[in-house]
Parts: sequence; structure tokens; C-alpha cells
Amino acid sequence: QTIIKICFRFEVLNINLQNKPDWFLSKHPEGTVPLLEHDGKVPYLVPDSRVIIEYLDDAFPETSILPREPYLRAKQRYDANKLDSVCSTIQKVSYLTRLSGNITTLATELAVAEKLLETSFYSGTTPGLPDIVLYPFIHRLHVIRQFVRDSFLDDYFPNHFPKLVKWFIKMRTMPETEVVREPEHHLKAFLISKAKQNATDFDIHL
Repeated sequence: QTIIKICFRFEVLNINLQNKPDWFLSKHPEGTVPLLEHDGKVPYLVPDSRVIIEYLDDAFPETSILPREPYLRAKQRYDANKLDSVCSTIQKVSYLTRLSGNITTLATELAVAEKLLETSFYSGTTPGLPDIVLYPFIHRLHVIRQFVRDSFLDDYFPNHFPKLVKWFIKMRTMPETEVVREPEHHLKAFLISKAKQNATDFDIHL
């Protein structure tokens, strides 16, 4: 979504995290993903989702996501940091037949996200850094709900987090999001494969 908002062409390469190719490790010995390679120059290898977002924001200031005003810029970074724990909690949830793990912690973290959302978007009237950071993880819960019948996703979430539900619908239907969003049946198949131990299919949509 960040790349589409900034408007330039890009190519996505999937990496098998259980069998990382030598060419990838030679470029990035840490082996972490995501990794951005800009213009194919070694000094322009940028790791980590948040760092990549801010790098693109600085590299293409004419379509910046973060505001130029220092206080508003700092506030977006601060709010994005507050949402980090929400994202990491969603990542840790298991979901093969139903949600499992620390669901109490998940509810607490989602309540933080709900309370923080005081306007249409976390960044005001338009999406910004906090929105881009959180969206993929709420989308993950949305897709999990399609193949897991669970009272938390079916009942608790929409009843306790109505602002998050409205926010997600707005984010999901934005043109920038629709352009880069992979078909949900691909993501569904990937998440199902990921839920099965040692069965993650990293090439499921290729």
C-alpha cells in the first residue's frame, strides 16, 4: 500500500523462510523479511517493514505519507509504536480450527487500538503511518474469520470494537489498498497452510 500511494513500479519476490535461497542470504545475511532493494544497489537494501515505510517516505517526499510538520510527524510515529503490541499479539494467535493462545491479551490490545482511534483514521482524515502499520494485521483476522468459526471473531470483535470495524472497511476499500491487495482466497490458503505445522506454502499464489 505504501508503494502504491507513492506511485512507482515494483516487483515482489517471495522467500521460503524454511529454506532461504543462497542468493538472498548473500544479499542479506540476517535473512529477515521484508527486505526492500531499491535500484538494485547493495547500499539500498532496506530491511524491516517500518523502516521500509519511512525510507520510501523520505526517498519520495513529493508523495509523503508522514506529515512535514514535526509534531504531527512525531505523533504518527508514536501512535504507530503504540500499535506495535497489537500487531505482535495478532501474529502470535493460532487459528487452525478456532482462535487459540492468549485471547485475553488479544482483546486487551484490540481495546487499545479501539481507544486510540479518535477520528476516521489514526492519522486524522486520511491514512498515515499508524493505519498502514495496523491494517495488514486486522486484515489477517478478517481472512481467518472466513475459515474459522470462532465466537471471538464472529461476536466479540464486532460488538466490542465498532470503530475498528468501520476503520477496516474504509481501509480495505481504498483504491491504494485494492490495487495491491492479493486475492483473499490466496491469503486464506496461505494462512491455512501456515496453521499446519511445517506445512507453510510460500509459493501458494505463484
